[in-house]
Amino acid sequence: MKPLLITLLLIGTSLLGKAQGFPQYIVDTNNPAISSIIPYWKPFDLNNDGNIEQLILKKSDFPTMPAQGFITDVFMKIAYNTSAGSKLYGLTVKMGITNMNEYPSNNILVPLISSIEAALTTVYHDSVYTLGTTLPANSWWRLQLPQPFQYSLLPLPGDVPQNLMLQLSQDSIIFPQNFKFNVYGITYNNNYTPRIRLGLKRQNGQLSMVGTGPVHNLRVIGFNGYALSVDDPQKKVPFSVFPNPASDKLHLSNEASGMYEVYNLSGIKVLEGKVKEGEEVNVQNLSPGMYLLRMGERITRFVKE
Repeated sequence: MKPLLITLLLIGTSLLGKAQGFPQYIVDTNNPAISSIIPYWKPFDLNNDGNIEQLILKKSDFPTMPAQGFITDVFMKIAYNTSAGSKLYGLTVKMGITNMNEYPSNNILVPLISSIEAALTTVYHDSVYTLGTTLPANSWWRLQLPQPFQYSLLPLPGDVPQNLMLQLSQDSIIFPQNFKFNVYGITYNNNYTPRIRLGLKRQNGQLSMVGTGPVHNLRVIGFNGYALSVDDPQKKVPFSVFPNPASDKLHLSNEASGMYEVYNLSGIKVLEGKVKEGEEVNVQNLSPGMYLLRMGERITRFVKE
Protein backbone atom coordinates (compact mmCIF):
# COMPACT_ATOMS: atom_id res chain seq x y z
CA MET A 1 0.00 0.00 0.00
CA LYS A 2 2.88 2.39 0.78
CA PRO A 3 4.17 2.59 -2.84
CA LEU A 4 0.63 3.29 -4.03
CA LEU A 5 0.13 6.12 -1.56
CA ILE A 6 3.47 7.65 -2.53
CA THR A 7 2.40 7.51 -6.17
CA LEU A 8 -0.94 9.10 -5.35
CA LEU A 9 0.76 11.87 -3.41
CA LEU A 10 3.08 12.61 -6.30
CA ILE A 11 0.20 12.68 -8.78
CA GLY A 12 -1.86 14.84 -6.50
CA THR A 13 0.94 17.34 -5.95
CA SER A 14 1.40 17.79 -9.67
CA LEU A 15 -2.33 18.13 -10.34
CA LEU A 16 -2.57 20.87 -7.76
CA GLY A 17 0.13 22.77 -9.61
CA LYS A 18 2.70 22.64 -6.82
CA ALA A 19 5.24 20.73 -8.92
CA GLN A 20 5.57 19.32 -12.39
CA GLY A 21 7.65 16.36 -11.28
CA PHE A 22 10.35 14.36 -13.03
CA PRO A 23 9.76 11.62 -15.63
CA GLN A 24 10.55 7.97 -15.03
CA TYR A 25 11.78 7.44 -18.59
CA ILE A 26 13.76 10.12 -20.44
CA VAL A 27 14.93 10.19 -24.04
CA ASP A 28 18.59 9.18 -24.37
CA THR A 29 20.67 12.38 -24.43
CA ASN A 30 24.00 10.50 -24.40
CA ASN A 31 23.65 9.06 -27.90
CA PRO A 32 26.99 9.63 -29.73
CA ALA A 33 25.01 10.60 -32.86
CA ILE A 34 23.75 13.77 -31.11
CA SER A 35 25.34 16.94 -32.45
CA SER A 36 23.51 19.49 -30.28
CA ILE A 37 20.72 20.04 -27.74
CA ILE A 38 19.30 23.54 -28.00
CA PRO A 39 16.02 25.39 -27.29
CA TYR A 40 13.39 24.97 -30.00
CA TRP A 41 10.22 26.98 -30.45
CA LYS A 42 7.81 24.90 -32.57
CA PRO A 43 5.06 23.82 -32.22
CA PHE A 44 4.17 25.98 -29.20
CA ASP A 45 5.93 29.25 -30.06
CA LEU A 46 6.90 31.12 -33.27
CA ASN A 47 4.99 28.51 -35.23
CA ASN A 48 3.77 30.44 -38.27
CA ASP A 49 5.44 27.71 -40.35
CA GLY A 50 4.29 24.79 -38.22
CA ASN A 51 2.01 24.27 -35.21
CA ILE A 52 2.03 20.45 -35.44
CA GLU A 53 4.91 18.02 -34.94
CA GLN A 54 4.99 14.27 -35.45
CA LEU A 55 7.84 12.32 -33.86
CA ILE A 56 8.89 8.70 -34.34
CA LEU A 57 10.27 7.27 -31.09
CA LYS A 58 12.16 3.98 -30.94
CA LYS A 59 12.74 1.69 -27.98
CA SER A 60 16.44 2.56 -28.23
CA ASP A 61 15.55 6.21 -27.53
CA PHE A 62 14.31 5.18 -24.05
CA PRO A 63 16.69 2.45 -22.81
CA THR A 64 15.02 2.00 -19.40
CA MET A 65 11.42 2.13 -20.61
CA PRO A 66 9.56 -1.22 -20.68
CA ALA A 67 9.13 -2.68 -24.16
CA GLN A 68 5.39 -2.87 -23.57
CA GLY A 69 3.19 -1.18 -21.03
CA PHE A 70 1.12 1.93 -20.36
CA ILE A 71 2.04 5.62 -20.53
CA THR A 72 0.35 7.82 -17.94
CA ASP A 73 2.16 11.16 -18.35
CA VAL A 74 4.02 13.01 -21.11
CA PHE A 75 6.86 15.37 -20.14
CA MET A 76 8.75 18.01 -22.13
CA LYS A 77 11.82 19.88 -20.92
CA ILE A 78 11.24 23.63 -20.95
CA ALA A 79 14.04 25.88 -22.21
CA TYR A 80 12.87 29.29 -20.97
CA ASN A 81 10.96 30.49 -17.94
CA THR A 82 7.23 30.24 -18.71
CA SER A 83 5.03 32.16 -16.30
CA ALA A 84 1.88 30.96 -14.59
CA GLY A 85 -1.23 31.89 -16.52
CA SER A 86 0.39 31.35 -19.93
CA LYS A 87 -2.12 29.85 -22.34
CA LEU A 88 -2.14 27.46 -25.27
CA TYR A 89 -5.29 27.05 -27.35
CA GLY A 90 -6.28 23.60 -28.53
CA LEU A 91 -3.31 21.89 -26.90
CA THR A 92 -3.44 18.29 -28.15
CA VAL A 93 -1.27 15.20 -27.76
CA LYS A 94 -1.85 12.14 -29.94
CA MET A 95 -0.09 8.80 -29.78
CA GLY A 96 0.03 5.60 -31.77
CA ILE A 97 2.22 2.75 -32.97
CA THR A 98 3.90 2.84 -36.37
CA ASN A 99 5.98 0.45 -38.45
CA MET A 100 7.93 3.37 -39.94
CA ASN A 101 11.52 3.88 -38.81
CA GLU A 102 11.75 7.24 -40.53
CA TYR A 103 9.69 9.70 -42.55
CA PRO A 104 9.72 9.64 -46.35
CA SER A 105 11.37 12.38 -48.38
CA ASN A 106 10.17 15.96 -48.65
CA ASN A 107 7.70 15.21 -51.44
CA ILE A 108 5.39 13.42 -49.02
CA LEU A 109 1.78 14.42 -49.63
CA VAL A 110 -0.62 15.97 -47.12
CA PRO A 111 -3.10 13.06 -47.52
CA LEU A 112 -0.45 10.65 -46.23
CA ILE A 113 0.21 12.84 -43.20
CA SER A 114 -3.54 13.14 -42.64
CA SER A 115 -3.92 9.36 -42.74
CA ILE A 116 -1.13 8.98 -40.17
CA GLU A 117 -2.84 11.52 -37.92
CA ALA A 118 -6.21 9.79 -38.31
CA ALA A 119 -4.69 6.55 -37.03
CA LEU A 120 -3.44 8.17 -33.83
CA THR A 121 -5.30 8.27 -30.52
CA THR A 122 -5.97 11.59 -28.81
CA VAL A 123 -4.55 11.09 -25.33
CA TYR A 124 -4.70 14.70 -24.15
CA HIS A 125 -6.70 17.74 -25.24
CA ASP A 126 -7.44 21.09 -23.66
CA SER A 127 -9.29 23.75 -25.63
CA VAL A 128 -7.75 26.49 -23.45
CA TYR A 129 -4.74 25.18 -21.56
CA THR A 130 -3.70 27.54 -18.75
CA LEU A 131 -0.44 26.95 -16.93
CA GLY A 132 -1.16 26.74 -13.22
CA THR A 133 2.33 27.44 -11.91
CA THR A 134 5.47 28.98 -13.35
CA LEU A 135 7.80 26.61 -15.21
CA PRO A 136 11.42 27.64 -14.59
CA ALA A 137 13.96 27.18 -17.36
CA ASN A 138 15.27 23.58 -17.53
CA SER A 139 12.27 22.20 -15.65
CA TRP A 140 9.89 19.50 -16.84
CA TRP A 141 6.44 20.36 -18.17
CA ARG A 142 4.03 17.53 -17.36
CA LEU A 143 0.79 16.61 -19.12
CA GLN A 144 -1.20 13.94 -17.31
CA LEU A 145 -3.25 11.67 -19.54
CA PRO A 146 -6.90 11.13 -18.54
CA GLN A 147 -6.46 7.43 -19.40
CA PRO A 148 -3.20 5.46 -19.72
CA PHE A 149 -2.08 4.79 -23.29
CA GLN A 150 -1.17 1.15 -23.98
CA TYR A 151 1.82 0.52 -26.23
CA SER A 152 4.10 -2.27 -27.44
CA LEU A 153 7.52 -1.68 -28.97
CA LEU A 154 8.26 -5.37 -29.45
CA PRO A 155 9.03 -6.28 -33.10
CA LEU A 156 6.34 -8.12 -35.02
CA PRO A 157 6.99 -11.45 -36.81
CA GLY A 158 9.49 -10.98 -39.61
CA ASP A 159 11.36 -8.41 -37.51
CA VAL A 160 8.85 -5.70 -38.48
CA PRO A 161 9.52 -2.74 -36.15
CA GLN A 162 6.99 -1.17 -33.83
CA ASN A 163 7.77 2.41 -32.87
CA LEU A 164 5.89 4.98 -30.85
CA MET A 165 4.51 7.97 -32.73
CA LEU A 166 3.89 11.15 -30.77
CA GLN A 167 2.08 14.16 -32.22
CA LEU A 168 2.15 17.54 -30.45
CA SER A 169 -0.02 20.40 -31.63
CA GLN A 170 -1.93 23.54 -30.78
CA ASP A 171 -4.39 25.66 -32.73
CA SER A 172 -2.79 29.10 -32.45
CA ILE A 173 -0.38 30.62 -34.95
CA ILE A 174 2.13 32.60 -32.86
CA PHE A 175 4.28 35.39 -34.30
CA PRO A 176 6.57 36.96 -33.18
CA GLN A 177 8.28 34.65 -30.70
CA ASN A 178 7.15 35.00 -27.07
CA PHE A 179 9.60 32.47 -25.54
CA LYS A 180 6.83 30.53 -23.79
CA PHE A 181 6.60 26.72 -23.84
CA ASN A 182 9.87 26.40 -25.77
CA VAL A 183 11.07 22.80 -25.55
CA TYR A 184 14.64 21.57 -25.90
CA GLY A 185 15.37 19.96 -29.25
CA ILE A 186 17.90 17.23 -30.02
CA THR A 187 19.75 17.42 -33.33
CA TYR A 188 21.46 14.30 -34.66
CA ASN A 189 24.13 14.05 -37.34
CA ASN A 190 23.06 13.42 -40.92
CA ASN A 191 23.70 9.68 -40.69
CA TYR A 192 20.76 9.36 -38.31
CA THR A 193 17.33 8.64 -39.77
CA PRO A 194 14.80 11.53 -39.98
CA ARG A 195 12.72 11.22 -36.81
CA ILE A 196 10.52 14.29 -36.80
CA ARG A 197 8.18 15.76 -39.35
CA LEU A 198 8.23 19.56 -39.41
CA GLY A 199 6.38 22.13 -41.44
CA LEU A 200 2.83 20.95 -40.62
CA LYS A 201 0.26 23.65 -39.97
CA ARG A 202 -3.45 23.53 -39.22
CA GLN A 203 -5.45 26.70 -39.52
CA ASN A 204 -9.23 26.97 -39.79
CA GLY A 205 -9.40 23.18 -39.73
CA GLN A 206 -7.17 22.75 -42.80
CA LEU A 207 -3.89 20.84 -42.66
CA SER A 208 -1.09 22.07 -44.90
CA MET A 209 2.62 21.55 -45.35
CA VAL A 210 4.89 24.54 -45.00
CA GLY A 211 8.55 24.96 -44.18
CA THR A 212 10.90 22.02 -43.87
CA GLY A 213 10.30 18.32 -44.34
CA PRO A 214 11.63 15.39 -42.25
CA VAL A 215 14.69 16.26 -40.17
CA HIS A 216 17.17 14.46 -37.93
CA ASN A 217 15.64 15.80 -34.73
CA LEU A 218 13.74 14.82 -31.61
CA ARG A 219 12.61 16.68 -28.53
CA VAL A 220 13.83 16.26 -24.96
CA ILE A 221 10.79 14.39 -23.71
CA GLY A 222 9.96 11.81 -21.09
CA PHE A 223 7.18 9.58 -19.86
CA ASN A 224 5.69 8.11 -16.73
CA GLY A 225 4.08 4.71 -16.92
CA TYR A 226 4.25 1.07 -15.95
CA ALA A 227 5.07 -2.23 -17.58
CA LEU A 228 2.52 -4.70 -18.91
CA SER A 229 2.77 -7.94 -16.96
CA VAL A 230 3.89 -10.77 -19.21
CA ASP A 231 2.48 -13.43 -16.89
CA ASP A 232 -0.90 -11.78 -16.57
CA PRO A 233 -1.42 -9.34 -19.45
CA GLN A 234 -4.87 -8.32 -18.19
CA LYS A 235 -3.77 -7.51 -14.68
CA LYS A 236 -3.08 -3.84 -15.40
CA VAL A 237 -5.43 -3.20 -18.31
CA PRO A 238 -7.03 0.19 -17.53
CA PHE A 239 -10.80 0.30 -17.14
CA SER A 240 -13.08 3.21 -17.96
CA VAL A 241 -15.61 5.17 -15.94
CA PHE A 242 -18.51 7.34 -17.06
CA PRO A 243 -19.85 9.93 -16.92
CA ASN A 244 -16.65 11.83 -16.20
CA PRO A 245 -17.16 14.34 -14.59
CA ALA A 246 -19.81 12.65 -12.42
CA SER A 247 -22.33 14.22 -10.05
CA ASP A 248 -23.75 11.22 -8.21
CA LYS A 249 -23.22 7.82 -9.88
CA LEU A 250 -19.99 6.62 -11.48
CA HIS A 251 -20.53 3.74 -13.90
CA LEU A 252 -17.72 1.25 -14.46
CA SER A 253 -16.95 -0.53 -17.71
CA ASN A 254 -17.74 -4.24 -17.89
CA GLU A 255 -14.18 -5.43 -17.27
CA ALA A 256 -14.12 -3.75 -13.83
CA SER A 257 -15.35 -5.73 -10.82
CA GLY A 258 -14.26 -6.46 -7.27
CA MET A 259 -13.07 -4.30 -4.40
CA TYR A 260 -12.48 -0.62 -5.12
CA GLU A 261 -10.92 2.29 -3.26
CA VAL A 262 -11.21 6.01 -3.97
CA TYR A 263 -8.39 8.41 -2.99
CA ASN A 264 -8.28 12.18 -2.99
CA LEU A 265 -5.25 14.11 -4.25
CA SER A 266 -3.60 13.98 -0.83
CA GLY A 267 -3.48 10.19 -1.02
CA ILE A 268 -6.24 9.77 1.60
CA LYS A 269 -8.78 7.01 1.08
CA VAL A 270 -12.24 8.58 1.05
CA LEU A 271 -14.37 5.70 -0.20
CA GLU A 272 -14.25 1.93 -0.61
CA GLY A 273 -16.58 -0.89 -1.51
CA LYS A 274 -17.25 -3.79 -3.87
CA VAL A 275 -18.92 -3.84 -7.28
CA LYS A 276 -19.87 -6.43 -9.85
CA GLU A 277 -19.42 -6.05 -13.61
CA GLY A 278 -21.45 -3.16 -14.98
CA GLU A 279 -22.39 -1.78 -11.56
CA GLU A 280 -21.90 1.78 -10.36
CA VAL A 281 -20.16 3.59 -7.51
CA ASN A 282 -22.07 6.20 -5.51
CA VAL A 283 -19.92 9.35 -5.36
CA GLN A 284 -22.73 11.75 -4.40
CA ASN A 285 -21.23 12.56 -0.99
CA LEU A 286 -17.74 13.37 -2.28
CA SER A 287 -16.62 16.99 -2.41
CA PRO A 288 -16.09 18.43 -5.90
CA GLY A 289 -12.61 17.77 -7.29
CA MET A 290 -10.40 15.12 -8.87
CA TYR A 291 -10.06 11.60 -7.44
CA LEU A 292 -8.34 8.33 -8.23
CA LEU A 293 -10.28 5.07 -8.34
CA ARG A 294 -8.21 1.95 -7.64
CA MET A 295 -9.20 -1.65 -8.37
CA GLY A 296 -6.39 -4.08 -7.65
CA GLU A 297 -3.35 -2.70 -9.47
CA ARG A 298 -5.41 -0.62 -11.87
CA ILE A 299 -6.01 3.08 -11.35
CA THR A 300 -8.10 5.59 -13.28
CA ARG A 301 -8.95 9.22 -12.63
CA PHE A 302 -12.34 10.90 -12.44
CA VAL A 303 -13.77 14.28 -11.54
CA LYS A 304 -16.62 14.84 -9.07
CA GLU A 305 -18.59 17.94 -10.03
